[in-house]
Amino acid sequence: MANGGAGAIVVTHNSDDPDIGDLLATASGLDLDGPPIGWKRARWEPVWKGNAHLPGRDVLYEIDREVDRHTTVRPSWLRGLADGDPTRLLVASTIWGFGNFSKGLRFLGRMLGGQRSDSAIPDVLADIVSAAKSGASEGFSALFDARGRSRMSHLGIAFGTKLLHFAGYDSPARPRPLVFDARVWRATRRVRGCPDLPSPTGYVRSDQYDAYCSWAEQVADAAMNGIELATVEYLLFDYGGRVRTRV
Repeated sequence: MANGGAGAIVVTHNSDDPDIGDLLATASGLDLDGPPIGWKRARWEPVWKGNAHLPGRDVLYEIDREVDRHTTVRPSWLRGLADGDPTRLLVASTIWGFGNFSKGLRFLGRMLGGQRSDSAIPDVLADIVSAAKSGASEGFSALFDARGRSRMSHLGIAFGTKLLHFAGYDSPARPRPLVFDARVWRATRRVRGCPDLPSPTGYVRSDQYDAYCSWAEQVADAAMNGIELATVEYLLFDYGGRVRTRV
């Protein structure tokens, strides 16, 4: 990965770029549990076909029930998995992130079957989940080994921070972990008032990720009438899906 700490990138803005307050003004009535995801259990079953030893398959049936009751997989439900089997949390959060995109099958299969350390995958996941409950920086550091490599195959920054978010969001530690993927990063390049952050496709330090989460906490706390912290990340994610990156 490229060294994201080498040289500051100066972000230039156009006159039509919104500021973070403009995004917050659109948050009224937003239901973070409401947006649907694509879900067909049969699409995900092949991950375990011929690989019955891989853990986490039982959560597929719980997702069936969740979707039957709520027509979607609610982030609040995913956060409720944080105190259980961390492998089930990984499987459910990956499915939430990919929906019915077939690319997710490859990612999940390699995450579950691609051990990169001397520890078993459930033990690595348990360590990551535990660290996420201690705060954003601790969780982020736990995703990587001493050489900066992902401790689990395909569990890099984008999907690693999804796991951190669901694992640590309801813990009392601050700042709470948030998703930091390419769409969120694109928004930070265009929205005034956002911190200057390196791309999650390159090298990001734990203190940079912590600064992003701390900034979002401050934005949520300062918002008129108060908003949920996760709303800040969602608004960036939504905006990042509608714009091109400009550096």
